[in-house]
Amino acid sequence: MATVAHEERSAAGTVVSVWQRSLTSGQYYRDSGINRQAQATKTWLAQLNRLNRLSIGLAQATKIWLAKVKPQLTALSRVSRKPSSLASYRRFADTVLATYDAMWAEVSKPRWANAKFRLYCGKKRVVAGFWSKVAAASVQRSKAFPSPGLDVLNKQQHQVL
Repeated sequence: MATVAHEERSAAGTVVSVWQRSLTSGQYYRDSGINRQAQATKTWLAQLNRLNRLSIGLAQATKIWLAKVKPQLTALSRVSRKPSSLASYRRFADTVLATYDAMWAEVSKPRWANAKFRLYCGKKRVVAGFWSKVAAASVQRSKAFPSPGLDVLNKQQHQVL
């Protein structure tokens, strides 16, 4: 996903060392909580399927997110978001309009905004952590290999001219 490479140079301009840091997509998904949220969604779907198979009453099913809008979700899953004809687009539009109020009532609840915000913050936290590790490694390595300073660099530049 992101790789940063850096060269350490001596006062003479030769490369002393090269290091790199990488943030893989696996680290990003794992550390930000995207995998955890996906697993929670799979668990929720499994629970919903189990409740439907056991014919448990609606009162218990409402404890699970979106249990109230299961018929709307089923209706939406039966129509294509990418219709191939005007008639199929009309069916899609009619289904969306018929299910809009119930879906909006559920999705506008604070728990959905909180879940999205947790994922957003997790993503920001992972990227910020990656850059802070890169910066810390850079500072640590710059102490090991001090830069020649501006006066040395200016002298080298004037000698070249």
